[in-house]
Amino acid sequence: MKPIELVIQAFGPYKDREVIDFEELNRRGMVLIKGPTGSGKTTIFDAMTVALYGGGSGLNSKNKTGRNDFAQWRCNQASREKATIVSLTFEQSGHVYRFTRTLTPKRVNLDETCSFEVMGPDGVFKSAIENPKGSMLNAKAEELIGLSKDQFRQVIMLPQGQFENFLTAGSSEKEAILSKIFGMEKWKNISDTFFAMASDRKNRLDTAYKAVVNSLDEEEKGFNKLEDLERYISDLKLKIAELERDYREYDSAKKIQDLNSDRALSSQFDEYRRIYDERQLLFGKVDEYKEKRQRLADAQKAESVRTYLVDYERAVTDVKNRKYVYDKCLDNIPQYEQRVYDALKAKDDHEKNSPVAGLQKLQGEYSSKRGIYENIDRLLDNYSVAKANVDRADKQLIAASQTEERSVGAAKRAKQAFDEADKFTRSCRDRYYAGIYGDIADGLVDGEPCPVCGSTAHPKLAVKEPDSVSKQDVDDAQAAQDRARNAWNSAEEARQKAVLDKQTAMSNLADKKSLLTQAQTNLTNAREGMIEGIDSLSALDAKIRAIAKQIIQYEAQGKQLEEAYNRAFKDNNSLKTQRDTAKLELEKATENYTTTREALRQSLHENGYKNSEEAKSFMLDNRSRDELAEDVTQFNTRCGENNKTFAAIKDKLKGKTQPDASQFDARQREISQKDKLYHSETGRLNSEIVRLDKKYAQLSKAMADYNSQINEAEADYTFAKRLRGDSGIGLQRYVLGIMFNQVIGEANEMLKKVHGGRYKLVRSDEKGVGNKRGLELIAHDNRKPDDVGRNVSMLSGGEKFLVSLALSIGMSSVAQKSGLKIDALFIDEGFGTLDENSIDDAMEILKDVQKGHGLIGIISHVDLLQGIIETQIEVVKTKEGSTIKMC
Repeated sequence: MKPIELVIQAFGPYKDREVIDFEELNRRGMVLIKGPTGSGKTTIFDAMTVALYGGGSGLNSKNKTGRNDFAQWRCNQASREKATIVSLTFEQSGHVYRFTRTLTPKRVNLDETCSFEVMGPDGVFKSAIENPKGSMLNAKAEELIGLSKDQFRQVIMLPQGQFENFLTAGSSEKEAILSKIFGMEKWKNISDTFFAMASDRKNRLDTAYKAVVNSLDEEEKGFNKLEDLERYISDLKLKIAELERDYREYDSAKKIQDLNSDRALSSQFDEYRRIYDERQLLFGKVDEYKEKRQRLADAQKAESVRTYLVDYERAVTDVKNRKYVYDKCLDNIPQYEQRVYDALKAKDDHEKNSPVAGLQKLQGEYSSKRGIYENIDRLLDNYSVAKANVDRADKQLIAASQTEERSVGAAKRAKQAFDEADKFTRSCRDRYYAGIYGDIADGLVDGEPCPVCGSTAHPKLAVKEPDSVSKQDVDDAQAAQDRARNAWNSAEEARQKAVLDKQTAMSNLADKKSLLTQAQTNLTNAREGMIEGIDSLSALDAKIRAIAKQIIQYEAQGKQLEEAYNRAFKDNNSLKTQRDTAKLELEKATENYTTTREALRQSLHENGYKNSEEAKSFMLDNRSRDELAEDVTQFNTRCGENNKTFAAIKDKLKGKTQPDASQFDARQREISQKDKLYHSETGRLNSEIVRLDKKYAQLSKAMADYNSQINEAEADYTFAKRLRGDSGIGLQRYVLGIMFNQVIGEANEMLKKVHGGRYKLVRSDEKGVGNKRGLELIAHDNRKPDDVGRNVSMLSGGEKFLVSLALSIGMSSVAQKSGLKIDALFIDEGFGTLDENSIDDAMEILKDVQKGHGLIGIISHVDLLQGIIETQIEVVKTKEGSTIKMC
């Protein structure tokens, strides 16, 4: 990761926008960041880790408080409307990226937004993720750089006061750190995967063997081995052969055949008795059907008279109906003629007494006055509107005056409240800065390094002022001042608006009164041309409409009387036409009556009937006649079929004896029981043989598979446990040891330049926390070749820093050789524990490292470094906040 540009605003102590151009610093190679205690030097490193991972460069914490809460980094001296911005542009694997996190003040809280941009071929940044969340930006940083935040702090960003943590850490802690940096998880996954596969294979084989044993034991016979099952299957097959021999000797098929033959013969005897009984029944109905045949013949003869009888009766009815219609027309003619006379008289009287001409004249006179009334209505509306506007403007002026009076008082009170809050805030801030250095001095202990400069000697301590306040007190006072300022601004804006609103209301009232006077004058002049008794346009229009309605109603009545006369005249003529038509139809019906009466008399005579009543007595309706004919025909058919069938079955049964039908069911049950028993038992035995044969084949195959694989599976399982480290060093720890040796080798190369190459790091086999060993470190003194060395925790403060620096840089170098590209290294403090010679040694190490890493940034208070490192960034601290100055 090669940083290009860092932009911060309203972040930590930096109130305004600050920009660090890392491209220029990359060309110079090494940069010193200097400034007074508490000015914000470490905040520059924090800003880089916040931009990438959302938290500061110090100790990590899962809780969203302190350095890992972006909102806590907001500058408390920044103006309310200024946004907090932290943006890092960097190069990784040939691409340029920009990570930006922003806190925008809202009415109640802060709104956090993030952006992830990539520079295109045209040099322009474009958004790569739309509206990303902070967690998405964290994951993207880890994906691009190849390091988590913890790894970033171990490899690239070396935080203040944490150099010796890795050096003095136990084997378990070192293993966790190195595993993350060098990706040792894959080796653990390999060993775990192989163990899971070997364990699963052995478990499957053991389960398969137990399944075979359980399957044999679960049988009713309780077999102990496969050979017992095989012998039992052979015994079942012999038993089936015995059942088949006995079934063949019984010959159930022949017994079924004999039973079916006897049942068929018995059915023939039953049919003979049925036909005989039917024959006797038919003989008993011979006389009944003789009478039915005679009745059918009489009905068929009477049918020849039916047509003449029907025509005659229809002619009688027709004459009667025609005479009724003709007589009714004669009775109605006088009444219809009177209706014609009455309608004509009413129409003539209506026309003589018409008032339409007079009404039309009056309507014209009223219509000529509409123009005058239309103007009156418009002037009345104008007057009403002007009067309402005056009343409304007067009320608005009263309300505006009251609002002005209230807003003047509110603005005065808000100004007094702000002045008091501002005075109190300034006092709190002065007392806070006067007391903060005393807090740091109270916590110093002789012989322990200062958290600011790193020195173990503290000759002159700062004194805490007795009236000092906390940072929270300052923040609370500032928040109260901001609220008072906002309230004062709002109250002043309301007062100015109230004054302007009152002036506007006074001008508006004067305009409305002038318009009301003019409207009243116009209305008085226009009322002189009105008609007496009609005081509005609506009343005039109502009069005109009433006259028009009278005209329309009278004319409509005349039209109705005309239509009534026409209907009466038309109905009278229609009735006379009906009378003439009815007379002709009555004459035709009378003539038809005479003809049909003579034809009926002739037909009765020819068929030997005395009169029509006698002929009717023999007649049947079509349905009854058809049913009677069908009944006679069916009886004749049944008699013929019975004679034929009776002769045939009598001849067929000649010389035969009817079997005993009462024994048929018993014989059938005996045969069925024999068949059922045979098939049931052989079916059961065959099913059992098939099931057991299948089980025998499956169990035989399972045992063969088990025997062929169990030795290899147990060997794989034993090897997998060793690979996992169940007994000794596993694969992951073995590979990790190789990587750690490379780290130690790189560190020792650097230590050759420290104190004349006095120290060399060596791995110890001592057990650490958790009973783990192999990653503990011993510092070997090369001046004493036979000395076993001492634990690194026993080194002095300066020695620990140099050895820790070499080890951390060695870890970065190995990580870079493993494929992780590192173009920058940042170190925060630690030089305060070194003497002049040690500082020279440390700088020699860093100069060699700089050749491979590109840029090295150092934060330190040590004056000697300012003369050694030419490129410097100075953090200037003031009461208004800190600024960055390139030197």
